[in-house]
Amino acid sequence: MMEDVAASIEYIKASEDIDTENVVLGGYSSGGHVLTSLLERPDILKKKNLPKIPDLCNGVLLLSGVLGTEPSGGSKKPRWFTDMVVKSVWGLDADKVPSPVHKMLSHKPNSKARDPPYLLVGCGSETFGIPLLDAFFCRDDYAAAVERAGGKADTVTVKANHWTVLECDDLFNKLREKFVEEGWPNK
Repeated sequence: MMEDVAASIEYIKASEDIDTENVVLGGYSSGGHVLTSLLERPDILKKKNLPKIPDLCNGVLLLSGVLGTEPSGGSKKPRWFTDMVVKSVWGLDADKVPSPVHKMLSHKPNSKARDPPYLLVGCGSETFGIPLLDAFFCRDDYAAAVERAGGKADTVTVKANHWTVLECDDLFNKLREKFVEEGWPNK
């Protein structure tokens, strides 16, 4: 999947019809997870003749999209639940399934490893009021890791759940506020 995302970025960068100087890369759910995983793989970017971060894009927008298969240190997330689901879906122990959260946490403090700015959108309401998906989506952990590495990460919470976020008026309003009123990512 990372190769597919890289091929899409390669197409955008080669296009004469797109302002390639002002590109925001993004993804929803697993698309955001795959994108952040790709950004941690300079070998794939190089293979596709794509520039390194920060020259790849102006910003990264993740909608409910960073999957942490193993809760990071100090997390109060239900480890038994995440381990059980990861094992049943991937057939592997949680710490064996790659997650960009783990890779980002390995960057040295203030390493300037993360440009451009990130905008991470999370959901404030989960189905039936039970935040089970929050055990996997690690928006705050990833944002903290980006900032620890010297990058910039803004977080936004919308009044929706993971399944309805794309059709949510609150998402539209919050993105309009960030992009139009605040000038993200070029603020």
